[in-house]
Amino acid sequence: MASQLDIIRMAREANGEERRIRHNIRRVTRRAIKAGKLLKLPCFCCGDLETEAHHPDYSAPLDVVWLCKKHHQEIHR
Repeated sequence: MASQLDIIRMAREANGEERRIRHNIRRVTRRAIKAGKLLKLPCFCCGDLETEAHHPDYSAPLDVVWLCKKHHQEIHR
Protein backbone atom coordinates (compact mmCIF):
# COMPACT_ATOMS: atom_id res chain seq x y z
CA MET A 1 0.00 0.00 0.00
CA ALA A 2 1.34 3.42 -0.99
CA SER A 3 2.05 5.94 1.72
CA GLN A 4 0.51 9.40 1.60
CA LEU A 5 3.91 10.81 0.56
CA ASP A 6 4.09 8.32 -2.35
CA ILE A 7 0.61 9.36 -3.48
CA ILE A 8 1.61 13.03 -3.41
CA ARG A 9 4.76 12.26 -5.44
CA MET A 10 2.77 10.33 -8.05
CA ALA A 11 0.25 13.17 -8.36
CA ARG A 12 3.04 15.72 -8.83
CA GLU A 13 4.71 13.59 -11.51
CA ALA A 14 1.42 13.18 -13.39
CA ASN A 15 0.73 16.91 -13.11
CA GLY A 16 4.27 17.69 -14.32
CA GLU A 17 3.83 15.51 -17.40
CA GLU A 18 0.50 17.14 -18.20
CA ARG A 19 2.07 20.57 -17.78
CA ARG A 20 4.90 19.65 -20.19
CA ILE A 21 2.38 18.49 -22.78
CA ARG A 22 0.38 21.73 -22.51
CA HIS A 23 3.57 23.80 -22.75
CA ASN A 24 4.70 21.94 -25.89
CA ILE A 25 1.29 22.30 -27.54
CA ARG A 26 1.25 26.04 -26.84
CA ARG A 27 4.73 26.34 -28.36
CA VAL A 28 3.59 24.47 -31.50
CA THR A 29 0.58 26.79 -31.74
CA ARG A 30 2.68 29.98 -31.38
CA ARG A 31 5.11 28.78 -34.05
CA ALA A 32 2.27 27.91 -36.43
CA ILE A 33 0.78 31.39 -36.00
CA LYS A 34 4.16 33.02 -36.57
CA ALA A 35 4.77 30.91 -39.69
CA GLY A 36 1.32 31.74 -41.09
CA LYS A 37 0.12 28.13 -40.89
CA LEU A 38 -2.56 29.00 -38.35
CA LEU A 39 -4.60 32.19 -38.48
CA LYS A 40 -6.10 33.84 -35.43
CA LEU A 41 -9.83 34.24 -35.86
CA PRO A 42 -12.47 36.22 -33.95
CA CYS A 43 -14.03 34.69 -30.85
CA PHE A 44 -16.31 31.79 -31.76
CA CYS A 45 -18.90 32.99 -29.22
CA CYS A 46 -18.98 36.78 -29.51
CA GLY A 47 -16.80 37.86 -32.44
CA ASP A 48 -14.23 39.75 -30.32
CA LEU A 49 -10.95 40.14 -32.22
CA GLU A 50 -8.71 39.71 -29.13
CA THR A 51 -8.61 35.91 -28.95
CA GLU A 52 -6.78 32.99 -27.38
CA ALA A 53 -6.39 29.47 -28.72
CA HIS A 54 -8.42 26.86 -26.85
CA HIS A 55 -7.30 23.25 -27.38
CA PRO A 56 -10.23 20.87 -26.87
CA ASP A 57 -7.90 17.96 -27.69
CA TYR A 58 -4.16 18.19 -27.05
CA SER A 59 -3.49 15.35 -29.50
CA ALA A 60 -4.45 17.76 -32.32
CA PRO A 61 -2.31 20.84 -31.55
CA LEU A 62 -3.44 22.89 -34.54
CA ASP A 63 -7.13 22.11 -34.07
CA VAL A 64 -8.08 25.09 -31.93
CA VAL A 65 -11.19 27.06 -31.09
CA TRP A 66 -10.57 30.80 -30.95
CA LEU A 67 -12.11 32.41 -27.88
CA CYS A 68 -11.87 35.79 -26.17
CA LYS A 69 -10.43 35.76 -22.67
CA LYS A 70 -13.90 35.89 -21.07
CA HIS A 71 -15.26 32.88 -22.96
CA HIS A 72 -12.00 30.93 -22.61
CA GLN A 73 -12.15 31.33 -18.83
CA GLU A 74 -15.82 30.27 -18.80
CA ILE A 75 -14.96 27.02 -20.56
CA HIS A 76 -12.30 26.17 -17.98
CA ARG A 77 -14.60 26.73 -14.97
